[in-house]
Amino acid sequence: YDLHPLGGKLNFFSNKSTRSFIKSLSSIKINEKKACNCSMLKSHFPLSHLGQDTKDLPIKIIYIWRDPVETITSLWKYMHKWEWNEGPKVETPLALATSRPSGQSQRYQASNYKDYFERWAAHVLDGISHCENNPKACVISYKELLHEHTATTINICKRLNINILQKPALPSKSKNVISGAHMNLNLEDITRLREFCAERLEDFPELKARISNI
Repeated sequence: YDLHPLGGKLNFFSNKSTRSFIKSLSSIKINEKKACNCSMLKSHFPLSHLGQDTKDLPIKIIYIWRDPVETITSLWKYMHKWEWNEGPKVETPLALATSRPSGQSQRYQASNYKDYFERWAAHVLDGISHCENNPKACVISYKELLHEHTATTINICKRLNINILQKPALPSKSKNVISGAHMNLNLEDITRLREFCAERLEDFPELKARISNI
């Protein structure tokens, strides 16, 4: 659910376009008969792109938020993978955290932000707020999904009334994965980024309070 596979057919910044696309997926017909569609849409777009009253859409939402240190480090490697201008190709994850969003990576934001940390904070707060107002949506942390994958997945399915056909298993880390560039990352870089993120999170007390309760 991104620019490359769907570009030209879907305007991600149009509520009408995204809602129409989702509804069309749920009503596919084969030989004039409605077919069952259990597709999963993986997206990095803010949930607010779907507009208001998303509970009436034929879709169930799982919003996964990730620690900012891990998110920014992963994004830093991702930026360096591509030859085009996906975003700033800076020397360290901390430099990325303090950089203003630029390049093609800007498609994942609803407005301009001071830096990538502020964008992360706005995205997570947007996702959590959406899930609080949509009974067909729930929020979960990436860390919980990683370390307690089976139990967490089963719990999510129960909350969203999704039938479990087989025991959930942790997916492969090498198949169907877009890996970032192999970058050298030392302990000092991670420590500085962690200190920066902890300090900046104090500027977002509402977000800090909400993620501490998840």
